[in-house]
Amino acid sequence: MGTIYNWFALCCIQVLLVSISFIPGFYIYYLACKENNRKVTTAEKWTMALILILSVIAIWLVANGTIAIG
Repeated sequence: MGTIYNWFALCCIQVLLVSISFIPGFYIYYLACKENNRKVTTAEKWTMALILILSVIAIWLVANGTIAIG
């Protein structure tokens, strides 16, 4: 049971850390949509907001030492 929990925890930490790398892509995607006269849909906005929240949580966890990098 402990092994399953450790695997799950590791996957969650990796997802949180990877979510930080999506932030610059959201800005580029927004600019591309604006350039092509296309609106960002509501579903896309919700997805971006969710990933942004996860990345803020990841930054906070790294800052207070809960997630160690290295």
